Amino acid sequence: MKISDGVLKVELENGLTVLLKATHTTPVVAIYTYVKAGYFDETDDIVGISHLIEHMFFKSTLKRGAGALAKETKALGGYLNASTIYDHTLYYTVLPSENLAAGLELQSDALIYSAFKPDELRSETEVVIQEAKRKLDMPSSVAREKLLELAFTEHRMRRWRIGSEEGLRKFTRDDYLNFHKKYYRPQNIILTLVGDFEPEKAIAEIKSFYGDMAPQDFTKDEAPTEPKQTEFRNKTITGNIQQCYLVTGFHVPNVHHEDSYALEIVSHILSGGRSSRFYQNIKEQGLVQTINSYNYTLNQLGIFLIEATTQPEKLRQAEVAVFEQIKQLIENGLEQDELLRARNQLEAMYVFSMESISGVASVLSSYEAQGDYREVENYLEKLFQVTAEDVIRVAKKYLTQTNCSLLEYVPTNAGLSQLNKNDLEIIKPNSIPKGDTNKSISGDLFQIKNNSASNKPIAIHQLSSGAKLIIKESHELPIVCSGIFTMGGRNCETAQIAGISDIMTRTAIKGTKTRTALEIASQIEDLGASIDYNNSPDYLSCEMNVLSNRWDKAWALQTDLLCNPIFPESELEKEKLNNIERIKKLKDDTFRYPLQLFYAGLFQSHPYGLPVLGTADSISPLTSEGLKNWHSNFFRPDGLLFVAVGDLETQKYIDDAEALIEKLSKSEKTNFNHKPVSPIQTSTQFIETQKKEQTALILGFDGPDFNNQDYYPLKVMQNIVSGLGGRFFEELRSKQSLAYTVSTFTISRMLGGAILSYIATSPDKESVARNGLINEYKKMTQ
Repeated sequence: MKISDGVLKVELENGLTVLLKATHTTPVVAIYTYVKAGYFDETDDIVGISHLIEHMFFKSTLKRGAGALAKETKALGGYLNASTIYDHTLYYTVLPSENLAAGLELQSDALIYSAFKPDELRSETEVVIQEAKRKLDMPSSVAREKLLELAFTEHRMRRWRIGSEEGLRKFTRDDYLNFHKKYYRPQNIILTLVGDFEPEKAIAEIKSFYGDMAPQDFTKDEAPTEPKQTEFRNKTITGNIQQCYLVTGFHVPNVHHEDSYALEIVSHILSGGRSSRFYQNIKEQGLVQTINSYNYTLNQLGIFLIEATTQPEKLRQAEVAVFEQIKQLIENGLEQDELLRARNQLEAMYVFSMESISGVASVLSSYEAQGDYREVENYLEKLFQVTAEDVIRVAKKYLTQTNCSLLEYVPTNAGLSQLNKNDLEIIKPNSIPKGDTNKSISGDLFQIKNNSASNKPIAIHQLSSGAKLIIKESHELPIVCSGIFTMGGRNCETAQIAGISDIMTRTAIKGTKTRTALEIASQIEDLGASIDYNNSPDYLSCEMNVLSNRWDKAWALQTDLLCNPIFPESELEKEKLNNIERIKKLKDDTFRYPLQLFYAGLFQSHPYGLPVLGTADSISPLTSEGLKNWHSNFFRPDGLLFVAVGDLETQKYIDDAEALIEKLSKSEKTNFNHKPVSPIQTSTQFIETQKKEQTALILGFDGPDFNNQDYYPLKVMQNIVSGLGGRFFEELRSKQSLAYTVSTFTISRMLGGAILSYIATSPDKESVARNGLINEYKKMTQ
């Protein structure tokens, strides 16, 4: 069965395109409204208006007041959100299928009958300005936007897409009405429903709510054509940041071009996982802290991006290394296993993107917008037709120095030497690729079984060792998501060994008794699988996602990782250095860093208050033997929980789990004295000053542990006050325009918890935002 099988396409008389895919596995439905208008449709005098119209979707309509849409959606048991990008704006909601008609009425009302009240426009403009300021405090976003500004001289891709503070405030109500009237036409919109519904009934309801939407002929304002780049461009900008952010871009064709498939393969060969060329030859050599590449393509154009973070003293060497890897690919070709690995990774990513109704709705909408939803079926077919010769050809054609723009975002006073473009030579003149590059790799594509009748209820089994196993067989998709969990880890750490759990989880995949780090990475990625350790506050886990026809090989790898880790000293030293760099980078994160400071203040000397990454002093003394002991103390035969969901037989999973347990270490266990969190006695304030566009503020309190009955009413309270339609959101963001980000959430762990609110606002509004949070909490207690 194919993804497009069972899809019903209907075009209403007014031109609205409707895609319907009924699936009755769960009683929910996703409603996706895809408007084919975004940043590319804005002329230079209205940059950012499509994003502001997206915000106004949640304001007043001709019959509803501000915030009613979100509140009514919550009351129906659903959630909603929206996003704007270069060529489209997307509105979506997911709610119980019994409330489909009510959901359609809400979505159509906001889409067709937005009021655009002047006072609400002014208020939401201030919210978007706060969003823009927040983005200025995100170094990776600044670097990427500045790279696009450098790479594009004419096309609208060059613009700061969210708009400027001055420009946003100049918009008139007529500007909004004109853009909305022009582009929010039924023939420019795709409405997609995926989930538990009856198509004929849904069509009748759609006609009822959307049928009166008036069509209107219109011509899009096309963006200027970007001239061919003929010379290398580079620029360096500075800021109050801890690391260097490097972004390199190469112009490539649009999403419809046949070369886009080979460029996807190029991206994965360069940076697709731990076995990739960038990871092995740049990251593993300590030149960067992170590095990724991706082929970003749209209907009009594309750009191949390479992004990395590193320290100033390593930046020049890292840049040379990036270009050297491109040169090596072009001049020396690639191995067939690299092509197979990239294909398998892309196949797995594609299949896993469809495990939710939202994922299916998104995929169908985007392919229909590109021309035909049925083209989704050709994606993997065309990827599998890519040969090694194609990979080298497109790399040589597009990844050239004259087609390259390079942006460096570095700390103020970094003291960098001048960039010499001669050091970034990609390929020698007249070089000829070597080796046999004309072979294609054969293989069967995955199949969607659509075998819902064979699904079984959740099964729980006690294994012979005392471990527990939980499995939910689900055979619609050929995938398995599984995990092996154990209590402990971070909640057992002390200040002297803070970060040991994080280092252990990162080093456990770097070598076993029979496999090297590279062999582990290559074999996992050959399968298109992911196997990773995770480090949560109260438990450790080793989790795996894999296509079900590759389960046996992936399980053998996971068994080896769990039963035979050796924590090589050389790999341990790399991870120590990597963590020290991550600790520095954390200060650039205006959400995670304040959160760490809050935990330290609230939980104090308790393990929950320790930094997840540790400190330079705590991780430097860690040894291979110490990590082995830490690992074997928790991953023991008697204390494990095995969980699997997907296309796997129950008895097969039981047998595999029993076999794994037999191979685990049975060393003596260390018993830790787990103490509950001590309540704070007095209110405390922590302040750290940095030069930023916004002040990040967290206000919080002691909360219950996970087993406390108060956990449940507090989760209900969290839903009442937070998110679209929530009290805090509506008061502080929608009414007072203090911030773009306002969130309240509970932290409930085995030994304690917290209730906290986060807001990021302009420094001049800091006291108002703080008092606003306090007042909202007071209202909750009155």
